[in-house]
Amino acid sequence: YISIWHKGIFIMATNLEFIKSATASGGVNTLDISDCFSAKYDVYELFIPKIDLSSNAYLNFRFLKASDGTADSTSNYDSAGLMFSPSGAFGENRYTNSTNLSNVFGLINIGSYNTGGKLTIYNPFSSSSYTFVAGHTVNWYSNLGGSKNIGVHKVAQSNSGIQILLSNIDFVEASIYGVK
Repeated sequence: YISIWHKGIFIMATNLEFIKSATASGGVNTLDISDCFSAKYDVYELFIPKIDLSSNAYLNFRFLKASDGTADSTSNYDSAGLMFSPSGAFGENRYTNSTNLSNVFGLINIGSYNTGGKLTIYNPFSSSSYTFVAGHTVNWYSNLGGSKNIGVHKVAQSNSGIQILLSNIDFVEASIYGVK
C-alpha cells in the first residue's frame, strides 16, 4: 500500500487507475459520470475532494443502468451513516427502500466550507450481484467533523456509472478510479 494525498484527502492506495472526472457548479441538480464502470474492475474508488455549498445540503447518488444509461430511481437503495464532530457528539442516519443512496456523504452543515470524501464501490458492473458502497467524509464547519457511511443497491444489475444528486451545492468535483 502507498499513502497519498489527493486534493486534500489522505488515502491508502493500492494500484489505482484513473478513469474519469467531472465537475458541476451552481444551478444544476445532478452530475452524471457515465460509462465509468466496466468488467475490467470489481472495485472502484469515487473521490470527491471538494464540495462548496451555500446552505445545508445532502449529497446523494444513484447508479446509471448499463442497459440504457438512465438513472435507476427505483426504491432499491439502503444506506446508513454515523456522523461525528470534535465535540464528541454523534449522529446517525438510516434510509431503507430509498430511490438513491441517501445522505451517503453525511449531512453537510450550512456555510461555504470545503468538504470532501471517498466511497469504495463494489461490483457495480456485475449483473449477478448487488452493488455495495462504503466510505467516509470530512467537513469543516467551525470545527472539523466527518462521517462513515455504507450502502447497498439491492438489484443484481449491471451499472455503467453514477448520478450524483446535488442540493444547495455551489461546486462539486468528483473522480472515479479502478482498483487493480
